[in-house]
Amino acid sequence: MGSGRRGVRLWLGLIGVGVALVVLGAIFNPVAVSPLLAVTVGVAYTLIAWMALANLRPMELGRQVNQLRNIGPTLTVAGRVSANGRRAAQRARNRGDFAVDTTLLDIGMVVNERRRNGQLERRIAESVSLDDAAVQPYIKVHAAPGSAERLTLIEYTVYDQSGNVQFTHKQKFFLRDGDNFIPCEQQLPLRSNEDIGRAGTWDLHVTVDGVLAAVHGFNVRPTLDQRGQRLSADPAAARTTSAAPARMTIASPSEEDGPVSLEDLLRDQERQSASSAGSKE
Repeated sequence: MGSGRRGVRLWLGLIGVGVALVVLGAIFNPVAVSPLLAVTVGVAYTLIAWMALANLRPMELGRQVNQLRNIGPTLTVAGRVSANGRRAAQRARNRGDFAVDTTLLDIGMVVNERRRNGQLERRIAESVSLDDAAVQPYIKVHAAPGSAERLTLIEYTVYDQSGNVQFTHKQKFFLRDGDNFIPCEQQLPLRSNEDIGRAGTWDLHVTVDGVLAAVHGFNVRPTLDQRGQRLSADPAAARTTSAAPARMTIASPSEEDGPVSLEDLLRDQERQSASSAGSKE
């Protein structure tokens, strides 16, 4: 009985440290850590701690310890969610009727360009241009064992600055336990697309089994010709604009390299993010 109590108290102490870090992160950096996540984790920890300390009967100790152990992986997954993933999930949550049983780890757009030698160049971009050949959305989600091993219906929809649908595609995906990288099977042509909407802030909506799971905003810049026309009509803007907005490029292949997969781009992005965080420390 004594060893069982010590085990419960040890798990409570270890998990309590993690919960405190999450709560402090939400207080001092709400962009990095979702306040809703911190509240949820804090309430869950309080309830489990109260149950464990108030009722330590031998038959219930095992079940309570297992519940505490399950919190650890949940906190680990939450720590791997990108800034884009947190914002996109929160925007979807703000729309109401948010009942997704997976964790959104990341979301974004991939720019696809065909080179003269026929190879495909890909880059993950926070901002795209109407001069780019095409863009392809993607998501990365984590599925717990209880919600995995099933066929899901994923729908990608892109809205332009005016709220008009520029792209939509549905596809089936078999969700497995753990991390799932789900690129859209189709892409949206941009360059020389006469039907494309105007530049500005666009939104990518992703639904999982008919439930809105993510709303991701990204910037679409006008073509060079459009920018030249605007600058020539506005000399003041021409003096203040010295360069186009920077794009985040991940592992752009050289002419001698083979094509880069979307999974490779994402891994490079995660490595660069980790190294940047380490250098800041």
